[in-house]
Amino acid sequence: LSLNSDDGFFGNWWINVSEILDLGKGDSWSECLIEFIFWFISIAITGTVIGFLSSKINTFFNKISRGKSFIIGRDHILIIGWSNNLFAILKELDIANESERGQKVVIFADIPNTKMQDDLSLITSKLKSLKILTRSGDPSNPSEIEIPNPNEAKSILILNNEEKKDPYVVTTTLSVCSVLTNKNIPIISSIKERYYYDSLKNIVDFNIIPVMPENVISNVAAQSLRQRGLGLVVLDFLDFDGDEIYFKHVPELIGSSFLEAILSFEDSSVIGVFSNNCDVNLTVANDYMISENDELIFIAADDSAIHYSKNTVEFNHSSADFNLSDSSNGKRILFLGWSSLGVKILDSISGFLDDKSSVDVVFIDDYSSSSIVNAQYAFDINFLPVTPDFDLESKLKDENYDDVMIIGYSDKLSINEADSFTLLKSLELDYIMRKNNFDCRVLTHILNSSKSKLTEITHSKEIIISDNLSALLMAQLSENHHLYRVFEKLFSSEHSSINIFPIDFYVELEKEITYKQVVLAAANKNHNAVGL
Repeated sequence: LSLNSDDGFFGNWWINVSEILDLGKGDSWSECLIEFIFWFISIAITGTVIGFLSSKINTFFNKISRGKSFIIGRDHILIIGWSNNLFAILKELDIANESERGQKVVIFADIPNTKMQDDLSLITSKLKSLKILTRSGDPSNPSEIEIPNPNEAKSILILNNEEKKDPYVVTTTLSVCSVLTNKNIPIISSIKERYYYDSLKNIVDFNIIPVMPENVISNVAAQSLRQRGLGLVVLDFLDFDGDEIYFKHVPELIGSSFLEAILSFEDSSVIGVFSNNCDVNLTVANDYMISENDELIFIAADDSAIHYSKNTVEFNHSSADFNLSDSSNGKRILFLGWSSLGVKILDSISGFLDDKSSVDVVFIDDYSSSSIVNAQYAFDINFLPVTPDFDLESKLKDENYDDVMIIGYSDKLSINEADSFTLLKSLELDYIMRKNNFDCRVLTHILNSSKSKLTEITHSKEIIISDNLSALLMAQLSENHHLYRVFEKLFSSEHSSINIFPIDFYVELEKEITYKQVVLAAANKNHNAVGL
């Protein structure tokens, strides 16, 4: 403190206050008053500015915490909605972007932002390649759907859930379309009912790709039932962990034949051609000449594994058709349980089974009915209602089944009830098979993939997980939406199909051969060899 006896009490008080508050001292009380007024005004202005900035900062962070701030940036993957599929999709996208880390994924749903972040915290620590942002709002409201910036997104995925179902997905899809200026952005919508699926397919002004989970499940199940090991091959194409399907333009092969192309890559396999009119051709003739606008369709472990190397193998364009029916001995398939999914599986597999095959369906009459099958198939199908004296063990002993598939009664039971039946039947079947040393494969259809761990106590050879399969396909389409046409043709019996044949169908085993020679021998039978 500064004390001066000549200034008196108030003089000393003012001197010390002015030093503490950094005021001018002034030579008179009027000057001191003016200094004090100026100081007060400066404090008021400073406080107003600080209060304004604090308010804006608080508002900004409040918007972020509530998920209401606008997404700035481009080329993000936008996921709209919240369902069990979400975590499987994020896992696949994380694997897909391992080589290019930092891919931004924006999740926009009509649930509180804090709840989304809490739920995601369980898996975000395991995701190494993604940067996940969450925003909260009503996706069906065009004014709110602009929050996640759909016009700058690389792709848009719209999820389905059990509560809101297909009308919500359709409304959300239309809401997205209402704000899109870039109509080429792929919109991948998960739809369960055929009516809504066809309605979205008919919208031609936008790049909408509806995906029906049951179609994916039935196609993969049908491929698995066709041939032992085939389901694992299909699943390898669907997920990002292993080999995937890529499109790539190869300038070195312009003007070359397709046969030349399939012999020009060491670490990848050419399976088709993607033309500039967005047409996918998986049954390309060996003498087809590759044009400037064509892209080749590859199967490879990664796009970085696709390297052109000039072919040195001599060849000609001769080819001979290979008759698949010659190798068919018919199949014996047993379904335990039944639903509309079973009908779709039969429809998917019908083109691959001949009149030597037969299908038996064992079902509980109260939960299902054989009348839902209306189509006529080349193979025999027998519906066997469960009676009090029915004995599954005796049935398996009497019949030499190649495959057994367990289907829950999802048409009349809830997901939990249907899965409970599936799990119990899986345990019963596992006990019978181990007791009698049966060799048939068991395919189990689980509606809720979170329960898939419960099947690990059995010796089931293959497991079909419904929401995971549709999640795998949606993740693939988010990276390349043209893959939808590839899978459509691979799953159809009317186009090309995936098959497993002994290598001696193509080459003699008594002498040493290279893989390129196997590829050439297969090409001469109008086949594409893609692996061993």
